[in-house]
Amino acid sequence: MNKMKKLSIYLVLLALCFGCSKAMAPDVYSDIPMDASPAQATILATLKKDGGGVYLWSRGIRLNPVESVVYTRQQRVIADVTIYPSASNEHDAKVSWIEPLDEGILTSDASASGSDPISLNRNSWMTCVDDAYLTLNYSAWWGEHPLHHDFWLVSGLDPSDPYSLELRHDANGDSNDVFAEGVICFDLNSLPDTGGEFKEITIKWKDTEGKISIARFEFTSRK
Repeated sequence: MNKMKKLSIYLVLLALCFGCSKAMAPDVYSDIPMDASPAQATILATLKKDGGGVYLWSRGIRLNPVESVVYTRQQRVIADVTIYPSASNEHDAKVSWIEPLDEGILTSDASASGSDPISLNRNSWMTCVDDAYLTLNYSAWWGEHPLHHDFWLVSGLDPSDPYSLELRHDANGDSNDVFAEGVICFDLNSLPDTGGEFKEITIKWKDTEGKISIARFEFTSRK
């Protein structure tokens, strides 16, 4: 994560905390009145494109932007949207701002380096699996002039469980000036196909006390 990217993430987090009427509501879609006024929300979504145009896909809901949204490729984003009522799982939405998430790498290369500690914010609404993307809201040490940090999810370490993963963080020698939050996402869709079922994935990582921590999530492959 470079300095400008880290700064943009901080600005996004500030917007989440102070700027949105429905920010951080994990049940935001069930809160949308189907026959009343539009609802404002800050969401995690996948930016996609098909024959119907560019859209946001979040928790099984399709949001069609009422204005043009720049699309270069499919990616996971955080966005502030105003969602218009609909009786279906497809809504029109006004996108106030949209920010691509930093991306980590899912790999089966056991030599991927990274033993720097992080603290995973497990109770954050941003720590979740959706659309076969794992998003982690974490805290780590950063330098005053931060270096690029690398994040890896390593698979294949447990031959008996293909959904057992190790999170590795390489701060690349960055100094410990500020303990601050960040957001990273991983595309899990290259894991063995779940066949439409939900499988439990296990994430292990080194925490800031030097201990191995574990978190579990429900995962289903993206079609």
